[in-house]
Amino acid sequence: MTTTRRPGQPVHIVLDWDGTLTVKDTMALLGGLPRARDLRLYNQRLHRPESEPPSHLRGEAEVNSIVDLTPPASVNLWDGFVAAYMEDYRAHKALHYPVTPKESPREERASPDQYSRWLESLKVVEYASAERVTRSRFFRGVRTEDVANVARDALDSGALQLREDWNCLFEMSVSQAGDQQAPLISKISIISVNWSECFIRWSLYLAAERLTNISPASKAALLGRIDNMKISSNEIHGLDSPQGSSGKLTGNVRTAREKAERLPEFSNQSEAAAAKQQHREAAFVVYVGDSGTDYECFRGADLPIWISDQGEEENRRVRRFEAVFRPLNTGNESGGFKSCHLKEWAELTDRGDGDWCAWADDLKEVADWLKSVS
Repeated sequence: MTTTRRPGQPVHIVLDWDGTLTVKDTMALLGGLPRARDLRLYNQRLHRPESEPPSHLRGEAEVNSIVDLTPPASVNLWDGFVAAYMEDYRAHKALHYPVTPKESPREERASPDQYSRWLESLKVVEYASAERVTRSRFFRGVRTEDVANVARDALDSGALQLREDWNCLFEMSVSQAGDQQAPLISKISIISVNWSECFIRWSLYLAAERLTNISPASKAALLGRIDNMKISSNEIHGLDSPQGSSGKLTGNVRTAREKAERLPEFSNQSEAAAAKQQHREAAFVVYVGDSGTDYECFRGADLPIWISDQGEEENRRVRRFEAVFRPLNTGNESGGFKSCHLKEWAELTDRGDGDWCAWADDLKEVADWLKSVS
């Protein structure tokens, strides 16, 4: 669904996390949580008074001596999860790929319906992976502070990098001091298949604290927005428990369709009904993503925007767009999932020439475009 925005229509921005707000995928960073837990428990032991509390007042992780898990052991476990996932994926693809593989992958052309069914078929692979990690109790005893420490260390080392100017859209969603007008972006939210909403929020919060190019008042408003914004994702159960996590992975945002099922609360269909009841105008929904798991959200948004690599040469960008959504038909013929530059999107959409997915080099380009059409 692609429609042009009416003058003055409020804007809802919905963002993907991995690869969209961040430079690269961050899931591997969660593999460091057991080590962060062990370091925390080790430091607690060093500073424990001689009259230590009874075991029922101590964390489950410590009582069960899982602090002995060494870094190589946790790394090996995580690598095993990744290997098992890839093996499951290859086996599944061999049986369920929607088109006959061609010698040249660019010749593979699946219809939108075929591609959607393929993406949804991957549900069995995603849930098997989550169940495998749950059974291992890999995250047992992990607490929120461990998640924050992993995010902080990753920002320090550069293992976690947010895209340049990542905060520009967030700042457009908060009222500025002395500004009597409503923010250009009326709502900003995140939908992600990442395993931890807590990790996403802490990563954003800690990154915002480090910003030096905004005023203290603007930073406080930004931190408040991050603290209260809607993030639809999965979670590691029990992070806030004194005993730490049970090790169970919870949530059901693991496929493209499940992501899109979180979109209706922002999309025009449900938004229009709520707006009519409240005598206000429905919002214009912009979804920004970077991968195949964003496809169903792209289809459900008023304006889908695919983030390309900054400064990427045109032919290379086209090839990467094809590769990201393979085997979906991304040609310009009828039925293709066609891409155009963000500046061309409104004109092409108004012409009724099929559905178009806009592309932008980065998030600042999205912000600048929104300002230019408002």
